[in-house]
Amino acid sequence: MSLTKIKMNHSPRKSHSAKKIRLPVIVPAFLLVTVLFFSLASYSCLELEKHMNKETLSDIGKFQKNFQKFLSSDAELLGGLLHFFGENSELQKAFLAQNRKELIEHSKEVFEKIKADYNITHFYFIGEDQICFLRAHNPKRFGDTIKRFTLKQAVATGQPAYGIELGVLGTFTLRMVQPWRIDGKIVGYIELGKEIEYLTSQLSNLLDVGLVFTIFKSHLNRQSWDEGLRMMGTEANWNEFDSFVVTSRSSSSFSERLNQVASDNLSKQSLYLFEDERDESQWQAGSTALIDAGNQQVGNVFIFRNVSPEVNLLNQLKVGMLLILVSIGGIMFFFYWRYVKSLEADLISLYESLDAEIIQRKKMALQYHELSLQYQLILNSAGEGIYGLDLEGNTTFINIAGAKMLGYTIEELTGKHLHSMVHYKTIDGAEYSWDQCPVNKIMRSGGIFSAASEYFWTKDQKPIPIEYLVHPIKENNTIKGAVVLFKDISSRLEKEKQLKQAEQQVQQVEKLAGIGRLADGVAHEVLNPLNIISMHVQMLLKKTDQEMEKKPLLKIKNEVKRIGNIISSLSFYSEKESVTIKNVSAHVLLEEILVKLAPDIKSHSIEIKKNFEPNVPNMDWDAHEMKEAFFAILRNAVEAIQGPGSIEIKTSLLHRGGSDYLKIIFSDSGLGISKEDQKKLFDPFFSTKKDIYGVGMGLPICLSFVENNKGTISIDSELGIGTTVTFEFLVQKS
Repeated sequence: MSLTKIKMNHSPRKSHSAKKIRLPVIVPAFLLVTVLFFSLASYSCLELEKHMNKETLSDIGKFQKNFQKFLSSDAELLGGLLHFFGENSELQKAFLAQNRKELIEHSKEVFEKIKADYNITHFYFIGEDQICFLRAHNPKRFGDTIKRFTLKQAVATGQPAYGIELGVLGTFTLRMVQPWRIDGKIVGYIELGKEIEYLTSQLSNLLDVGLVFTIFKSHLNRQSWDEGLRMMGTEANWNEFDSFVVTSRSSSSFSERLNQVASDNLSKQSLYLFEDERDESQWQAGSTALIDAGNQQVGNVFIFRNVSPEVNLLNQLKVGMLLILVSIGGIMFFFYWRYVKSLEADLISLYESLDAEIIQRKKMALQYHELSLQYQLILNSAGEGIYGLDLEGNTTFINIAGAKMLGYTIEELTGKHLHSMVHYKTIDGAEYSWDQCPVNKIMRSGGIFSAASEYFWTKDQKPIPIEYLVHPIKENNTIKGAVVLFKDISSRLEKEKQLKQAEQQVQQVEKLAGIGRLADGVAHEVLNPLNIISMHVQMLLKKTDQEMEKKPLLKIKNEVKRIGNIISSLSFYSEKESVTIKNVSAHVLLEEILVKLAPDIKSHSIEIKKNFEPNVPNMDWDAHEMKEAFFAILRNAVEAIQGPGSIEIKTSLLHRGGSDYLKIIFSDSGLGISKEDQKKLFDPFFSTKKDIYGVGMGLPICLSFVENNKGTISIDSELGIGTTVTFEFLVQKS
């Protein structure tokens, strides 16, 4: 009865849900197509806008180029006229006589002609003192000092100078000034000027753009500007714009937009797009600086380009894209609707077939609840730590053994971010973030991961070396979290370390035992003949004074000494003294050795750097052995340094795996040792020294002493950089 009821309750719901799948399927597909077409349309529009902006900027560049070209051409014309006037004898005679009336009579007709033929608007005669003697275009004004840049340049160079300049009356003029030489001597200066207003229409027609020339009000005096306009018979409105006045424009139709265009260009250095409401044409405006002959910006030139074709094309593209989108979207909607409708019947049948499985799953859920109780008992009975995490790293469960191992209660860890409590740093104290943690990475990737080289930190901040296994928790192929199994491997690591040390010691003992047996067998037999050879060599050296005869005898003497050193080193393994353990200070031993080596250290110009940790405890050592071991290392360091150098000795106390260790580091700036030679440093009879004292037994003996005193030694070196020797000794707890 109950099973049947469950099925009857679920079947209608599933059928109803199946009818609702059309929109959930069709709408995302339609939205995807919409986004794709919108992206394509946006990209196309953006490219058209870029092209339009590029063309406008190109026209601005063309204006700048042609503006300079026109100025240069007119400057050549003015220069030719000035040369002609300078050779006029009547003008020369009147100027030299300082006869202004006669100069006016001769220049008036000339000025009227060049004004009519070449649009010349200014004609000056200027004295050597830069005082205006005559303005042929305005004879009533004279006697004032001319302070324009072009005149100063002509005076300074003695050569013609030209450029566009702003006059005191607010006129913007192309001026050409030429030194006036008569009989090879400069007697004054002649200047011709041409208002640049005429260029507005020429450049506008040439480039097919609108032009507006403006001058900043800060460079003008309103009274003088008004006077200049009246003199030239032109009109303009000083108050038409806020910060500038218009001196020339190709059309008055741009005035309404000029304030807005000027503000936009000055603040953003951008192009400005607007519509002319009178004829609905589209324009794009930009500006370029108006620079006078003194290289000073006195205003702007605004360029207006008709971009109606580009804007119309852009609008047509937008409309076309919209129509295509609607058409394709409609077709896709129709076909998808029919296709999804055919799926609904299959889905209804499928949903009904799933009802039986749902009922079965309910039974399984009940069984799961019963099993979960059993699993909880198993978790609590397990000897290893087991905990679960959600995707955020929060603890969903942890067994009793795991909580106890970490020094917490189950309640203190459940629901908390476990990584930030027990796995937040490495053994050397470096920060270990959740993003770096392999548990996080593997949990999200869905793989299985194991590691045996990391540490968890207990509640009282003690590190525990652990081995752990991460397995993701999945539900319907979706990762919901992970379960982590971990155990404390402190005892295992300690046993492995002890085993490795024992193996190394056995190998070294066997090797050195063989050397000892060899020493016992050959020492007596070899030393007696060596002593006899050495005695006779000494006698021969005393009897001869010839250097050629001494040379081979000295060589024999050195080699005999070398053999003796080897036999002496071998005797260490054949007869070992009894070990005397004392409670000694490492720092005191090191200071004694430094005193012993002081003469060699000084002769090699070596700086000793001591970095001793103050709280280092005394060690239970054989003082004789450890002094010999440290002496061998420091002697090697001194001999490795060629010329000035340094040796650093550093001591520190380490805490690792519940034990304390004394660490001593010797670092030198000597020649260094190759990687190949480093592998053989502890082999008997191997030496990197090339002289007779390189027996090759110092480091093997040093290693034996260190291991006798429960220590380890490691060497790291790089050619040309130096060598670092590291000792570590277990601190015996009293």
